[in-house]
Amino acid sequence: MRQLTGIVCEFDPFHQGHFYLLSEVRRRNPETTIVCALSGAFVQRGDPACFSAWDRAQAAAACGADLVLLLPFPYSMAPADRFAAAAVSLLRDLGCDSLAFGTENAEEKALRSVAEKLDSPEFSRLFKNRLLNQKHDSEGFPSLRWKVYREQYGEAEASLMLTPNNILGIEYLRHAEGLEPILVPRTGAAHGENVLKTGCFASSTAIRSLLRSGETEQALSFLPGPAATVFRDALKRGTAVLFPEVKASPIVFWTLGTRSPEELSRYAGAEGGVAEYLIRKARFCSSLQELFLSLESKKHTRSFYRRAVWSCVFGVTPEVLSRPPAFSLVLAATPAGQRVLRNRKGGIPVLSRPASGNRLSGEAETLFRLSLQAELFRSSLSDSPLSESRYLALSPYLTGKD
Repeated sequence: MRQLTGIVCEFDPFHQGHFYLLSEVRRRNPETTIVCALSGAFVQRGDPACFSAWDRAQAAAACGADLVLLLPFPYSMAPADRFAAAAVSLLRDLGCDSLAFGTENAEEKALRSVAEKLDSPEFSRLFKNRLLNQKHDSEGFPSLRWKVYREQYGEAEASLMLTPNNILGIEYLRHAEGLEPILVPRTGAAHGENVLKTGCFASSTAIRSLLRSGETEQALSFLPGPAATVFRDALKRGTAVLFPEVKASPIVFWTLGTRSPEELSRYAGAEGGVAEYLIRKARFCSSLQELFLSLESKKHTRSFYRRAVWSCVFGVTPEVLSRPPAFSLVLAATPAGQRVLRNRKGGIPVLSRPASGNRLSGEAETLFRLSLQAELFRSSLSDSPLSESRYLALSPYLTGKD
């Protein structure tokens, strides 16, 4: 019987589709404890989170999660492979023995087949040879990997690598050795689909779009009641970040305008001529929104370039992303989640509150400071920014008594 089920999540915001995932995990195993690794200040698409990690964790705990821990920056903003590896590493460190995630109606056998072939010596050799072929230099890593896979294993299997949930699902399977996978088919709008369909769960993208257009109550109607209450309060308090480009423009343009291509190319995603491309594009743009809209090429997606921009701003190196997370932070916990923390033996430091980060040392301290900078920066983009002292004084959201 599975005792601890891990879920990698963003919950930006927590909607009915997320509630369905948690409910389905609970239905399949009523005795399990659900542990969530939640993205922090920045999310995987390369944007500051709309809602703070604290608000998203409270909503999750109010809707079925037992323990919500921070997946710190910069892992929360990493490409799919690094994002999945870091999050699964964190959940395994907490003692999870299973991993639940949503898929686009794909069976575990099919996704596992793709994951195993991607890690096979045969595919690794083929892909490495293709990467060394300068003729394909105009293609980015994901598209080139997909093309090589399609040529080797056929269109049907390769098509599984084209939808966001399956892409992440495959990466979870690649890194989830020792964890039992629990696949839950997605029933609503596709991940990232900015549409509202009758009878379907709305995606986070569509809900954020409604919030930005001022349709607050319509947006909140797509959320479970307890989550809607949390996010309505966040909007009233001014802690949400609906238009990050407005306040973030000065720091981005200062970074791209005052640093050399050689210096910026040291940072994750900015290697191989990307730094020069970012600097050149910035010279012809007057706003961050305009810059991000212009950052797209045959080789890379806009999300890739957004991640590269923020890596330059915060000084995120590839070496940082190559290592597993060195700390985490409790954001919310039920009595069952608190028991998990008490019974845990060893592993990375899991802070009970941000102020405890002052007692960290070495790699954990360095990562904590980087994550803290990102959290404070995201907060500065809101109407009610937190000072460092106020952020460090935050406490996790705890429900009930143990």
